[in-house]
Amino acid sequence: MTLKKLVPFIAVFVVALIFGGTHAFAEDNKSNPINLLTDKQKVEFKEDIKKIENSADNKKTLNDEQKKELAQDLINIEKVKNKGVDKEQVSKTLPVIKKADPEKYNNISAELSAKSASVKGRMGTNGDVLVTYDNKLIVWRHGHAAIVLHDNNKIVEAWPDEGVRVAKNNWGDRFSSHKKFYILHAGAQRYTAAQSYAYSKRRKPYSLLVSKGDKSAYYCSQLVWQSWRPQGFNLDSNGGFFVTPADLENDSQTVQY
Repeated sequence: MTLKKLVPFIAVFVVALIFGGTHAFAEDNKSNPINLLTDKQKVEFKEDIKKIENSADNKKTLNDEQKKELAQDLINIEKVKNKGVDKEQVSKTLPVIKKADPEKYNNISAELSAKSASVKGRMGTNGDVLVTYDNKLIVWRHGHAAIVLHDNNKIVEAWPDEGVRVAKNNWGDRFSSHKKFYILHAGAQRYTAAQSYAYSKRRKPYSLLVSKGDKSAYYCSQLVWQSWRPQGFNLDSNGGFFVTPADLENDSQTVQY
């Protein structure tokens, strides 16, 4: 075949290569959550990455997948931060709680009643998960989480500069956004064991750049996740390197009430 006859085939090949490559680039660009952030979010995202990396004692850096995970979390937060209580879900799951832990059921029912509204911001009962997306007092823009102690006047949380600490349970007053969750299918022993685990980690240092299973240092939602993991509950909805407050909320085993 002469070169002249090959020209049309070459042209078709080049066009296909160009458009195919452009399409692939567009798809890759679209699938990268960092590119889906608003301009404001991108600026804040870069600031967050710098804070996280600077918080590590040995100046670790985040890899591309970890950065994508955090970018996706910012997108997820926008979807759930204003999400209210699903009353239908609560009515369907409360009988499960009643069967597994009658005392827990009574405590939750009391919290749900108008007569037993939060006292001075106190929220949740033994072993419950607390979440906020109020970023005014938090190092990163991914929210904050804590676990309620058996005496629900207190919580355990991992807090910047202080590490894991016991604090007053005034969650409802302390943060402008505040949520509480019970764990589906968990009985009394597991709730108590989860809050005891968190309590046993007090005075451990704070770090944002540790793996979920690391026991040498903690960040807020990792502490909550790790407290529930030995009880047979993996509360990380996406299974990534990080476990964020939004991951806890999005997990099918947590129920907001």
